[in-house]
Amino acid sequence: MTRALLSTVICALCVGLGLASAQVQARNHERAARLDELKRRCDLVEAGNETLRFHIRVRLAEIERAEALGAPPDAPEEDWPTR
Repeated sequence: MTRALLSTVICALCVGLGLASAQVQARNHERAARLDELKRRCDLVEAGNETLRFHIRVRLAEIERAEALGAPPDAPEEDWPTR
């Protein structure tokens, strides 16, 4: 009687552990999918930031070049003085 009871308890604990493990695994898959989506969004934002950074550098170089030539920064390039 005791052996059967202990075997039943151990069997029930094993089934419970298996169900808990399956639940954790399912939750981990959901979290991994969300994390992947966030990473993709971050990659897109990073690419956009790189593009903006490039345009800012180009514009800053134009302004510095215009100032070096004595032209107002917003003047078109054909109106810049030549040296």
